[in-house]
Amino acid sequence: MNPAQTLTLTPLDALPQRSPQETLLKIKTQEVFYPQNLSPGSVNFMRGALVRDPAQRMGMPDLMAHPWVLGHRRAPTMPHMRSRAATQVG
Repeated sequence: MNPAQTLTLTPLDALPQRSPQETLLKIKTQEVFYPQNLSPGSVNFMRGALVRDPAQRMGMPDLMAHPWVLGHRRAPTMPHMRSRAATQVG
């Protein structure tokens, strides 16, 4: 799976095809539109992750501790992963 698709909340084929230059211009100049069918928690997460100013953007520890992420995290199914996950949560 393409890493860009792992956090996609909207089907990629629903998005218009743009050149990299067009995409960068849109990122720099336009506000993000969040479809109404997204949960408030997912929108809050994306707003924190997509702040243009890196100094104001949520860092990875904050993103991983976000209630929306924690509410969607799957429990590890492999025994060797359970012990690793237990040490990372605390």
